Amino acid sequence: KLVLVTANSDRAVFVGPSSLSIIGKGTQRPAVGGGPSRPGLSVTGGTLYIRDLSLTNSAPGLSVTGGTAQVVSCVLKDNPGGGVYVDGGTLLLTTSTLSQNGPADDGGAIWGGVRIKTPGAGTKLERVSIIDNKAPGVSCSTAVTATGVLATGNSAANISATCQFMSCAVSGPTCGAP
Repeated sequence: KLVLVTANSDRAVFVGPSSLSIIGKGTQRPAVGGGPSRPGLSVTGGTLYIRDLSLTNSAPGLSVTGGTAQVVSCVLKDNPGGGVYVDGGTLLLTTSTLSQNGPADDGGAIWGGVRIKTPGAGTKLERVSIIDNKAPGVSCSTAVTATGVLATGNSAANISATCQFMSCAVSGPTCGAP
């Protein structure tokens, strides 16, 4: 199934077990926001593909607790409850930008851009910019596969050591979101 989003929307929950694609359409990325006390998008099962959306003003912007979320060319900004939270699901985050998120608290682990608590098999970050978040840019409980991640200007650590990857140095064709 495919859903084209042309206007701003309130939060959405996807429970699966099937697949769903949500693609923003228009000159600006349509915004999805759940409000400061609930997720903008929540994935608990199935496979959700999102592209060209803005997830904003939520807690967090995207929550993945089951299934798979494939996020391509999205902007996650100004989410007081953090950008992306993963606990039990698989996240494929590609060519997206996370900024001005957080701070959020996950049982004492303070985070801003991305919190990967219990990643599902295949979780990967590729060509992502994690910039100017109000807590650590990326916080992980275990090693995560990542390439071309640009993390800079976050108010605490850019990437926690437990993630076991480092930021690339300069934004360009292989570093950060285009």
